Amino acid sequence: MSKHTYYEELDAIRLLAAFAVIGIHATSVFTAGHPVAVTVGIILCFAVPVFIIMSGLSLHLSHRHKAETYWTFVSKRMSKVIVPYILFTLVYFMERYHWDIPYLLHQMNPVTALLQSLVLGNAASHLYFMIILIQ
Repeated sequence: MSKHTYYEELDAIRLLAAFAVIGIHATSVFTAGHPVAVTVGIILCFAVPVFIIMSGLSLHLSHRHKAETYWTFVSKRMSKVIVPYILFTLVYFMERYHWDIPYLLHQMNPVTALLQSLVLGNAASHLYFMIILIQ
């Protein structure tokens, strides 16, 4: 039997943050020369720290009663966070490499570029969040 307590308030905060992220993305296409869109985007930037805090809080709440070693915890997280991150980085990198071959060939060799993308989370703009979660 599970001893997890369900907090409806966390769902409400996640929903609010999710709508804020949608707002950030919706206003980002209008930011050049539109001060209202820039202001709205800045106001909605609370969403990213909220998701980071919510991830840590949810992780804590789901593991606070478990008696597991640090390495057991890390190995479970690797399969749930790091493995998908690596796979999606490879997919985005191959897509970018396919379409931007002249740019990438002049920038650096593909192996170095791939390693850089894995470390920096820049194979796609939204992968930076995964790097934050991994840290």
